[in-house]
Amino acid sequence: MLNIYIYRALRIYSSARYPLGKIYVVLSDDVERRLRLAIVKRLGGKKGNLSGAIEEAVNDWLSKDWSKLGNRGT
Repeated sequence: MLNIYIYRALRIYSSARYPLGKIYVVLSDDVERRLRLAIVKRLGGKKGNLSGAIEEAVNDWLSKDWSKLGNRGT
């Protein structure tokens, strides 16, 4: 039931103001440099690796957050 309400809320939010799938963040120069170097070392310099690494990190963070709350991540 909760997932349905979250989905509806996200659909209303996204259709009203912003499309889902794009998030703009600001990182310090040091964090950005370290992140990009780590991605190149781990995944290579191919196009899309930055997005893939960020998505993986967010998914990991969300999974940990859901487990702390006693819920399952989707």
